[in-house]
Amino acid sequence: MMHRLGLVRIKLAAALVSLGGFTMQGHLSYAQEAGSGEPICPLSEEQEKRALKVFKDGITPIFRIDRCSNCHGGVNPYSKQGGHAGNAFDFKETLREFVKSKRLQAGVLKGSRLREETDAQFRQRALKETASLEQKAKAILDGPEDVPTEAVDRFFEFQICSECHNRVTGGGRERSSTAWVLPIERNFFTNKDEKGLCMNMQKFFQETASGEEAAQAFVAHLRIGVDGFQNESFKGTRGLNPRGEVFYDDFVGGKNGRPKTFQLEPPPPGTDIGLQIFAQDWVEALGGKFRKKPPDCGCVPHRYQLKIRQRWTVNLIGRNLESEVEVPVDLKFHKDGSITGEASVRRELQEHLSTLGTTCEASANGFETWKLVAKLDEESGQMRMKLAFNRSAMLGGGICRSRVGAEGHELKTAPIKSDDVRTPLDNLEMPARVGEKRSLEFRLGPGRNTLDLSLIEVSP
Repeated sequence: MMHRLGLVRIKLAAALVSLGGFTMQGHLSYAQEAGSGEPICPLSEEQEKRALKVFKDGITPIFRIDRCSNCHGGVNPYSKQGGHAGNAFDFKETLREFVKSKRLQAGVLKGSRLREETDAQFRQRALKETASLEQKAKAILDGPEDVPTEAVDRFFEFQICSECHNRVTGGGRERSSTAWVLPIERNFFTNKDEKGLCMNMQKFFQETASGEEAAQAFVAHLRIGVDGFQNESFKGTRGLNPRGEVFYDDFVGGKNGRPKTFQLEPPPPGTDIGLQIFAQDWVEALGGKFRKKPPDCGCVPHRYQLKIRQRWTVNLIGRNLESEVEVPVDLKFHKDGSITGEASVRRELQEHLSTLGTTCEASANGFETWKLVAKLDEESGQMRMKLAFNRSAMLGGGICRSRVGAEGHELKTAPIKSDDVRTPLDNLEMPARVGEKRSLEFRLGPGRNTLDLSLIEVSP
């Protein structure tokens, strides 16, 4: 009869698994490990797909056409092999002539007068700026023979290039501009793939603004460009004024028997209006703003998981119950900043008993579904969430052995829903950063619960 007494005790232990663990709540410990990765990209799958498609099919092809890529790294007017149609020119020699001709002061005087300035104040400021520019010019002229593009003062490049490139047309009129200038090297298009272009747009416009302001600065740049040259680039004029047209003819027009009559280039594919629409669509797909981190948010697909590892143990005199499960929950992001996720796994329970000369080993299996509902606060970078699980009845069995023999038995637990009781799972918070980990240990009745959470990025 001893083995039957042992069976009765096994059934009692099974009851502890199904009911006793949810009679009280108490925290034992809590720990958090900071992640070393980037903050998560909060775009929904729909937003992400739209952003990638608009940039790939709309923006990138226009950036790749000659009228865009030639200015952004495709042509170097300072090199004989740079592809400049007006031939290469010596920047130092041109700058030296520019300073001698007194056009330096004239260029400053073309600048805008401040609203509160009088004529005299404006001219006084112009003289100071001219003196400063003369010092810069001297430093360049006295410097290394080869002048790197990054070292070229923007004012000098404006003035020198505009001698040929200052034509801006639109609204039925033509005007002059002094804004023709090469982009700095980090904004070249020619040395970047699609991802690099996408990341560069967000990085550059966040140097002087952030969030929504940076995104709208990008849209405005593609709508207006630099003093109207963005729109001019779609007309095939190359921004050339009459002097520039003659200069161009001297190097290009008379070659290979062609007449020296300047003609416009065929307009590039696409339109400036089309580019502006693509730019606005891309920004809208990004949620209306640029993000510094992760720097490739909206440029490549991202997928994240919350990995849950939960262990439950009950240790009583002569009895031990153990169950451990690992649940990878795929996170689904929504436009309103909410996050949801759900995953189901198979769970196993192990039971060990040794009492009054009887030893028992038993196991049971069931299914368990975990659900996550969270809200991401982008400003604080925190993710507040509720976790819940729904465990089915667990069925199984084992063998009890005593001096009188062995006997099988059935092990069964009742279904459990975490929402039916109070648990720490109802209100959790952790930084929304890749690699972030959080662990908490708490007691529910006789059961000790250990919960390990880790936020990871997985392949799309």
